Amino acid sequence: MFTPAYFELTVGIIANQQKGSISNIEEILSDRVGTVSGYASEEILRRQYPEADIASLKSPQDGLLKLGDGEIDYFIDYVLSSTYYSRKMSLPELKVVGLTKLSLPLSIASRKDEPILAAILAKGQATITRKEVNNIILHWMENATHRHPSPLMIVGVILAVLIIIALMAMLWRHQQADHQ
Repeated sequence: MFTPAYFELTVGIIANQQKGSISNIEEILSDRVGTVSGYASEEILRRQYPEADIASLKSPQDGLLKLGDGEIDYFIDYVLSSTYYSRKMSLPELKVVGLTKLSLPLSIASRKDEPILAAILAKGQATITRKEVNNIILHWMENATHRHPSPLMIVGVILAVLIIIALMAMLWRHQQADHQ
């Protein structure tokens, strides 16, 4: 049993910034196209376009790296996850150049023999507004750009603090010597 969909993941076409907008997936099928192996989008694309040579990739990260390296021309993936990973992996040269008609509605599942649980989940989900869902997604996306300090930066900060402490100690000693 599933709750009503609380969000829908749109499948998009990702490419380098130099590529123009794509209005229809058929426009790119003669190019080098990749998608994530095992995703529903791969199965649908292979069924709808059996003549297309679509590369099966390990993960969204793998697809974005191959796209950035020029091994493929277009990457078909969920817009939200590709945007997240391209930010997290510092690949600003990649962008969404088009949307497909494919999407994945997200729902919460429960066992068929647990109708009370399904009802509780549906009621709980109904209390979450569209705005709250969007805020959660925006928060998730903003965290993708959060940078952790490099080891070199940490060493630099520690050295700066130690130098300041040493200078303060020398100044204090100098002042103590002047008072005696």
